[in-house]
Amino acid sequence: MPAEQQERKRVLVVDDCEATRDILTVILEVEGFEVVRAANGQEALGHLRGPARPDLILLDLMMPGMNGYELLSMVKQDAQLASIPVVVFSAIGDLGPDPVSLGAAVCLTKPISEDSVIDCVIAALNAALARDPPPAGGDH
Repeated sequence: MPAEQQERKRVLVVDDCEATRDILTVILEVEGFEVVRAANGQEALGHLRGPARPDLILLDLMMPGMNGYELLSMVKQDAQLASIPVVVFSAIGDLGPDPVSLGAAVCLTKPISEDSVIDCVIAALNAALARDPPPAGGDH
């Protein structure tokens, strides 16, 4: 499904590398997504607890302070945030715990391609929509 049919979904990009945040922002915005950015887990929590929650989190695992594993754990344990799909990306490969077993929708290994990011974001959003459809009588 093209991103324009996603009704301008909001993606929270969480990565301590500014260049990576910049690249992911461009990739996602070109596809029609609204992007919110965070440099670490603590900053991401501020966005997650704010009034405009993201529809999906694109999360790096290795960050100083609160790392991606800790943020993923907090999101999945919070009843108000647990339904937000999380797409993890990391350079650590199989060296750490499996993020999917911890609640992530999918885990991409860096370097990641533009197509793989978009495909995974759209698939995770569609899976979340299938799991939690919007209420009947909503906007048409």
